[in-house]
Amino acid sequence: CDDFNAFTQPVDIAIITIKRIFVPVMVIYPIAATLLGMLMLNRLRREKDAEDLQRNQTRLMTMVDILQYPTESIQTFVDFAMEEAIKLTESKLGFIFYYSEETRIFTLSAWSKDAMEECKILEPQAKYELDKTGLWGEPVRQRKAIIINDFQAPNPLKKGYPEGHPSLSRLLEVPVFIENQIVAVVGVADKSSDYTDIDAVELNLLMELVWKTTERKRAIEALKVSEGNYRALFDQSVDGILIYDQQSDYLEVNASACRILGFTHDELQHEFKKFLANSNGTFNPEKDISQLKTGKIILAEQKLKNKDGDYVDLEILTQLLPDGRVQKVFRDISERKKSEKQILQAQAELQRLLSLA
Repeated sequence: CDDFNAFTQPVDIAIITIKRIFVPVMVIYPIAATLLGMLMLNRLRREKDAEDLQRNQTRLMTMVDILQYPTESIQTFVDFAMEEAIKLTESKLGFIFYYSEETRIFTLSAWSKDAMEECKILEPQAKYELDKTGLWGEPVRQRKAIIINDFQAPNPLKKGYPEGHPSLSRLLEVPVFIENQIVAVVGVADKSSDYTDIDAVELNLLMELVWKTTERKRAIEALKVSEGNYRALFDQSVDGILIYDQQSDYLEVNASACRILGFTHDELQHEFKKFLANSNGTFNPEKDISQLKTGKIILAEQKLKNKDGDYVDLEILTQLLPDGRVQKVFRDISERKKSEKQILQAQAELQRLLSLA
């Protein structure tokens, strides 16, 4: 107020007053304005840092939730990932299409729950040819993310959508690359504000993680199937199968091997080295391994004393497994040997009779 009043005083008094306050005003006001500006910038920067931190935490928690999702069903996992992608991008709708670079065909993998509720198409199409797609096929054609923040505006790339399709206001689509091949296209729609490049990057990172996790789950499922098939063949084989490591520690034996050798599973497991020592060289790990390491597969016929002390004629195939273990597959050929002996005796008798004749 004093500064303003200086301009209402008589001229001589006003000049003296202005001279007195001129230097402080010209020095203090710019400094104060600068300090105020710096404080405001720092506050905005802190708010931006806090916002970025919150976003990073949300993204990390989303990724953790996806990695720890307990289901063994791949489709259930993909549906869950779709809903997480919608939450991460603050969208309302979403979809995932698998894509084949070889056939140029999209295959529907997942719709979000809200999209399924809004969709009134009686028989939704599950496969689409790239050449017949409109705007939503552009991530493949352009091999980059597509952001449309005014979906209702005219666009020469649009080909329309069938009656009953959910109406869209905004759309973000990203191609998922694995080893420079597009394997899927993921789309989210109807965010309340405009999509940005940050949304595209986050969605892309998330879906790459989902794809790799899905591939890992498929590999685990395939391994389980393979192990199941192997276990069925192992357990049901009429031949005895014995697998042990190079230190002669028992690892696996099937029911047929126990039957042929006369031992129980537990007896072989707890007294395997004793069994090897009493096998009279029939099972000779050191000799076997030295030959097997050259890539040789050993097929031999040998006699073995079983638990009851009876000798059993065995045909034994020995090989080194890829993991370094030794596998012996053997069958009881005692009856065959008995028949061969009878044939030889008959041949000898016939030869004797012919000589006498």
